[in-house]
Amino acid sequence: MSDKSSTITPTFCSRCRLPVHAQHVKLSDQVLHIQCFNCEVCGINLIGGFHKDEEQFYCTKCYRRLIPVCQTCQKPIGCQLDGTVDTEEKFFKAFDSKYHPQCFSCKQCKRPLPGGLYYESDKQPYCLEDYWCSKTSENRKIIENEMKPIPPRVPIVTKKVAHVSKVLS
Repeated sequence: MSDKSSTITPTFCSRCRLPVHAQHVKLSDQVLHIQCFNCEVCGINLIGGFHKDEEQFYCTKCYRRLIPVCQTCQKPIGCQLDGTVDTEEKFFKAFDSKYHPQCFSCKQCKRPLPGGLYYESDKQPYCLEDYWCSKTSENRKIIENEMKPIPPRVPIVTKKVAHVSKVLS
């Protein structure tokens, strides 16, 4: 008769790397002590609820601050009505702001700017017609020789809510 002794491999907390013996949280391939299951930004404990982005955990308040917001409509980019995040939603970036493609429009006539092609005046996007109309006749002659549209903005896809990681061409 052989003596079989079973060896229990200890489980380690994904956050502090110490062994987990008592109560813990198990999320897919991660195990954490309850006291280690905290928001990456503010440190609040997440037992009551959380959001996950890649391998990071966030409370609702901090997670919402990480989601980009459209400058025109002020609605989150990539955030659906049911609270889920569409990591493939495209947006344009111009003037250090982000815009839904359908919200990126001419400052004057409010028509969408197809493909993100626009002319800039006072850090505002204009279609060709309104850009031209906004200039005085004296300036038009100068502008006519130098005028070039700003190239279309490339739609950006959010792969991580807090970081831009893929650009479509």
